[in-house]
Amino acid sequence: MNFIKAHKGLFITLVVIVLISVAGLTWGKSLNSSSLMGDLSANIKKNVSIKKNVNIKKMDLCQNKCSAGETCIKLECGTSEFFCSPKTGPRPSGDAECIKRGYGAPVQQGDFTRADMVKAVVLASPKGSSCVPSATPTYTDVLPGTWYYDYVGCAVQLGWLNSASGVLKPDEFLNRAEVIKFIVTALGVPKVAGQTEPYTDVMDGAWFQGYVAAAYQAGLVLDSGDHLFHPSDLAMRQWSADVLARVVR
Repeated sequence: MNFIKAHKGLFITLVVIVLISVAGLTWGKSLNSSSLMGDLSANIKKNVSIKKNVNIKKMDLCQNKCSAGETCIKLECGTSEFFCSPKTGPRPSGDAECIKRGYGAPVQQGDFTRADMVKAVVLASPKGSSCVPSATPTYTDVLPGTWYYDYVGCAVQLGWLNSASGVLKPDEFLNRAEVIKFIVTALGVPKVAGQTEPYTDVMDGAWFQGYVAAAYQAGLVLDSGDHLFHPSDLAMRQWSADVLARVVR
């Protein structure tokens, strides 16, 4: 203590130097962090701009190749690809078209499983919501105690599912066509023969055509303006919820 009093001036000077050094380091780190975030943001904007310019060039090259009766279309095949297609008639789309043209199909990640679908439709349907499930096992992979067991039991009891195969695959993701078939079947809406829906990618003879046509006529699915249903696309929760909301209405 006596030493500090005797060298008070020196002690204060050392404290000030330490504080200035710490402040300098902190400011430097903040500056570096700020600079790093700025660089990252700039790189993201640059990459987006580059991708946009590449697509514009691809589109221009494509348009130059197309004949008078053709137009250039874009397909998402992992990357954006551009092709000439007739101005009239169905427009190529979907994974099958990508594979046909030599490109791998884009990787899809679903979030709406068969078990999710069964539960949602049982709860949305008047018959399903009042169903008392049977205690008899329905599928070998639907075990008592699982959260979807009773819902599956109701769907089988009401004739919405056929358990003859013995396997449901409850965790498997579904595409749009599969979801629409189940919903139309559960509601008892008759299938519509012939292509009466406006979708150019739902062809006559496709196993799901009658279900999609029935869903469209019943107002369960809408046309977004591009006349495409994307039947092979995995059904996402948001899309499925929109359809089921129209069921409840």
